Amino acid sequence: MTTEQVTPVHVGRALESLRNSNFNTVSAMGEVIDNSIEANAKNIRIAIKKEKIRGERYDLTEVAFGDDGIGMNQDILHRCLQLGFSSRFNSRKGIGRFGVGMTLGAITQCTRIEVYSKPKGGDWNFTYLDLDEIKEHESGIIPVPIHTTIPEEYAELIGDNGTLVIWKNWDREDATIDEMNIWIGRTYRKFIGSELVHDGKIIKNIDQRDIFLDGEKVSAFDPLYAIKTDYNSERSQLASEITIEEEIHKFDAPPEKKHGSSEIKIRFALTPKEWRSKGGGHDGNSPENKKRFIPNNEGVSILRNGREVFYGHIAYYDLSDKISGKGFINPDRFWGCEISFNAELDHWFTVNNIKVGARPRSELRKVLENAMNPTIYSYRKAIRKIWSDKEVEENAKTGGATSGTSSAEDALSKNISKKEKATEQELDEIIRNAGIKQDEIIKTLKQKMSDRPYVFVKSEDIDRRGDFIDITTSGKTSLISLNMNHPFFRKLFKVLKELESTEDGKGSSEKIQTICLLLLGTFAAAKNEFNPEEEYTADEFIDKLLHNWTFHLSKNVDTIKEE
Repeated sequence: MTTEQVTPVHVGRALESLRNSNFNTVSAMGEVIDNSIEANAKNIRIAIKKEKIRGERYDLTEVAFGDDGIGMNQDILHRCLQLGFSSRFNSRKGIGRFGVGMTLGAITQCTRIEVYSKPKGGDWNFTYLDLDEIKEHESGIIPVPIHTTIPEEYAELIGDNGTLVIWKNWDREDATIDEMNIWIGRTYRKFIGSELVHDGKIIKNIDQRDIFLDGEKVSAFDPLYAIKTDYNSERSQLASEITIEEEIHKFDAPPEKKHGSSEIKIRFALTPKEWRSKGGGHDGNSPENKKRFIPNNEGVSILRNGREVFYGHIAYYDLSDKISGKGFINPDRFWGCEISFNAELDHWFTVNNIKVGARPRSELRKVLENAMNPTIYSYRKAIRKIWSDKEVEENAKTGGATSGTSSAEDALSKNISKKEKATEQELDEIIRNAGIKQDEIIKTLKQKMSDRPYVFVKSEDIDRRGDFIDITTSGKTSLISLNMNHPFFRKLFKVLKELESTEDGKGSSEKIQTICLLLLGTFAAAKNEFNPEEEYTADEFIDKLLHNWTFHLSKNVDTIKEE
């Protein structure tokens, strides 16, 4: 019988295995930024090394994080890369808690982590963790910190005291620098923004920090659009704050607070009316709204101790109503919501040891639904009214020629990208070939076709014996004219009108019209994929047309199903 002692962990292989933890690049970077904020750093600077691959593509090979925080003495520095060590272990007062974040996050991204640190009045010391050195060993040792100097190339990242963390052999990055910028700006907006929302009011941030990424200052990005940032110079309208009291679970109760409750703050904001009424489609695709990231504004932001831990659609959250069905829909891009809680409620939000995500438990989710849904439904109603009023206005100007087509056009725009913007001359040619002469209709169509690959028009000028649709194309843009004199469309719109007059029929009427238009729009997309210079047999043409049509229809119907 063997008497050899076996440790519970084979360090080298365990660390290699842990490289496949749930961190992604931005969440791993967040763990380093968290430590800098906890160390009272006022300036956090991130430098990224890049190697050009080809064209405009780069490979990110190394990243360094420097700050001017309080720094670490030799003892703490020696332990800072040890999984499970934290000078604030299990604390609910700050951002960190479990003592695994920085190291675990780093090894999911790189194979060598170097740390330099200097406390006020002390010296710079250095230690590291290298996975390649300890991969095959039964145990791994973190070297005792030694006195050293900061690498010259990163000297500008730190202050007179502070910490420098370097990820070397960075081999698993999965985000671009632009994506890092947006994520950092949104996640740490309460720390780097010049303003804060407090008790329903906008106040100055008296403890503002600065984060710099690749030489540029990161702007706060507020998904409520309540504070002014580089992304928005106008403010959203804040609703009255909603406060919920939740009992602290015994698992989360700190020793000094064994019983009691903690507050959950819910803030809503509705974007300015002009953002919702200008062109660009119901999904916010106007040039101005793209700069504001409105097309990507989907879901709810959840913040723990002021730091965002989740952004997106809350799992199993019920937003069903008669019109929209379930889930987030296009109107929801034009309002924002943030839920803030203290770390004493980690249990109820299912916050894990790497602070990636937050998932309210079913009991809390029901409480949130009851508190939040009335505001969400009122916002949807207000946003739909603006769109409805705009459509009525356009309908009056164009005699109904362009009414009710926006949802299908938006879906086609989302799934079928237009390579180039059509010229004024090309737009004139399309409209002339389609036989459209009314000035208001021409004006509306030009506006739509300037940034959409497929646009519909309801035409009363085509003979009832003519084709039921006519597709006019000029390279990048197609105009699909519906022959409103054809028996098919006369019957279809008669049925839709009858359905709309019923109590619950309005939403169904709109969806049916959109699905019918998508059927026609995807046919036009399938037809446009043919090369006019190639020859096809009749069977080849029909097979290819059907295949292309099926492909485009599947993508676009899925869009409608979600909404």
